Order: sequence, then structure tokens, then C-alpha cells
Amino acid sequence: MANGMNSSGDEKQLSKIEFLSQFCEDEELFIGKKEVAYTALAMGLKANANAIGSCAMVATSAMTSYSNCSEEQSILKEMIDSLEGKTDYEFFHNMRVTKKTFDYILTIVKEHYTAIHRGGFVPLDPKSALCICLWYLGSKSTYKNIGEIFGIAPSTVFECVQKVVNILCKSTDRFIKWPSEEEITENEKGFKTIAGIPGVIGAIGKCHIEIRNPSDAHPKYLNRASTHSLLLVAVCDVNKKFMYMHSGIPGSTPEEEIFKSVSLYSNIIDDPHALFPSLHYHLVGDPAFGLAKHLLVPFTNKENLTVMEENYNAKLLKTLFVIENAFCFLKERFPRLKYVDSDVKRIPHIIKACSVLHNITADVPEEEAFLLNESSIDPLSYPEVIQLEADFPLDTEGSGKRDMIVNLL
Repeated sequence: MANGMNSSGDEKQLSKIEFLSQFCEDEELFIGKKEVAYTALAMGLKANANAIGSCAMVATSAMTSYSNCSEEQSILKEMIDSLEGKTDYEFFHNMRVTKKTFDYILTIVKEHYTAIHRGGFVPLDPKSALCICLWYLGSKSTYKNIGEIFGIAPSTVFECVQKVVNILCKSTDRFIKWPSEEEITENEKGFKTIAGIPGVIGAIGKCHIEIRNPSDAHPKYLNRASTHSLLLVAVCDVNKKFMYMHSGIPGSTPEEEIFKSVSLYSNIIDDPHALFPSLHYHLVGDPAFGLAKHLLVPFTNKENLTVMEENYNAKLLKTLFVIENAFCFLKERFPRLKYVDSDVKRIPHIIKACSVLHNITADVPEEEAFLLNESSIDPLSYPEVIQLEADFPLDTEGSGKRDMIVNLL
């Protein structure tokens, strides 16, 4: 009788072990501990009660993991399917780009994408990663909030953002580049229609990107408005598309030093012919960039201006507002840039990625229409006063060129 009881007990033990073995084989992706599981099973085959108990705990943990994974995969899939099923406007509201533009960006991401493995979870595909990154850039939500929306861990959200941002940054030279001679000619025609100033091929400007207080060297980032920031310096064409950009300059940098901190400054000084086909062409900027033969700035408020000089200032300001508009479009499309709560070393990459996306959207007319429809941007609202930002030594060639244009206008 006793032997019969033992035989029955052994059969129950083996039956349990067979179940556990099958479960571990089927769910190997989810527990990620195949060797440990089979070691426990081997011990269980010797009818070791303690080993069976341990194996049962492994199985219980694996089943819980499987249940959680299935639930999270379901939430993620439902969220992606929901986004794809939205109207164009609803999709834009969440992703900050149209469906057509999203599909194009996805082809770029796929070129360099490697799967994001999440322990025992199914790896994230590039479409999901792009959705998560665009949600992050297009909102002020935390990694935790976004994780709850998509049914994934905050660490996975972080990894998605980093991976897609890095891919976009690698595409910078492809989408942000100085115009060809043919494009320069077209740019001049476009800028001249704004206010009549000849020779303009781009507008240069700067804007502050507010950041959280970096604990290591916060005084360096404290700007005149008593907030912490990094500076974005950029040049745009008549269509608000960036031709050049540089980000990461600390917010406390003196006005007269900002332009000198970027490579474009030395290129204009050392090799202007590589950027401008002739002396006829130039950029327009505010006084902080300094007057030069290839850079026109307004007369400052310290001077007693003639009627003709005031007329020049008004026309230049109207032309210059294109870059202010570009910055406004950039921040409205990607509200993350209104305040970036991230490690200061990663923020320049986030700014660059958003700038790349900005340029991609600039080629799609529907993108601007959707953005204007849901934002407070007024592309025809020009500031009335030119603020004096910095004083530079008088550039003789630049001064002569500016005087000539004043008389032409």
C-alpha cells in the first residue's frame, strides 16, 4: 500500500515536471533563464521535493512574467493600432507630423534601427519606437507617463527616445545643409519679395532652450532672464528651413560671444567664397551678430537715424522675422523644446533631432497648415522694436555695403 502511494506520488511529481518543462520551453523568450530552469528540472527528475518546489517558484514567476508581458504587449499594440486608425488631424495632434511624413521618417529610422530588447519581452519594432519618440518630443510628458500610455517601462521609453534621436542626428548633414548656387539664387528671389532687400540668402538668429538646473555647473547655464538654458543658433532660408544650426552654447554666454562660438563665424571670416558666390550675397541678423560684408544687421537704437535708415531697419526686421518664425514653428511642433528636463549632455542631440524633423516637415505644405490650425502662431506678426544686443567694432566693408543698400531702398 505504501509502495502504491509512493508510485502515485512519483507520477504526480513527474507529471508536474513535464508541465514545467513544456512551459519553460514555450516561454523561453519571456523568462530568459533557460539554463536555470532546466537545472531545476533535472534536479526534480530525481524526485527531490525541494527542487520541485524551487522549480514551481520559477514557473510561477515565469507565468506571472508571461501574463504581464502579454498584457503590456496588448496595450502597446492597441495604442499603435489606435494611432494608425486616427484621422489625419488626430494623428498630427499626437505625433506632431502627418501620416505621410511619419511614413517617410520611418524609412529613415529603419535604415539604422536595431531592435530594442526588453529582457524577456518581445523586442520593439521601429514603428513603435518612432511613435514613442515623437510622443516624447511632441509633449511635456515624463518617461513614466508615456510608459503608462504605451504599456511599457519608463526605461524602455528612454531607450526608444535615445535610439531614434541618435538616428535622426546621424541624418543631420542630409537634411540641414548650406544651399547650392542654384538654391542661393532662389533664396534671394524669395527674400526680396518680403521687403525688397537684395542679396539676402538666409536669416540668422538665436533662441534659448530652457532646461532644468544642471547640478554640476548651473551658473554657466543661467541666462539674463534668470532661467537655465542652452542656445540654438541657426540660419534659415525663406521657407523657414534650416541651412545651418548649432546647439549647446550655455545660456550665460555674452551676446557678443555667441556667434563667435559657432563654426559658421570662422567660415564666414576665413573662407566666405565657400558660402557666398559673390560679395552681392549676405545673411541678415540682429545686432548681436555684428555687421560684416556678408552679414547685414540693423542700425542700433543708440544712433540718430535718418528716415532712410529707419526705413532700412523696418525692412530688414521684416526680413529677419523669418528666422524668428522658424524657431516659433520648431517649439510649437515640439513642445519638449520649451523646457527640456534631461541630462544637459543629451539636450543638444534632442535639439538637433527636432531641427532635422523640422526641415523634413518644411517640405510638406500640409504640415504647416496643420500646425497653424492648432497653435497660436501668427506668421505675419512682426515685432516693432529692434533691441540693441551687443556692440561690435565697425566693419568698414560691411558699413559701406549697408549704406549702399539704404540708398537703394
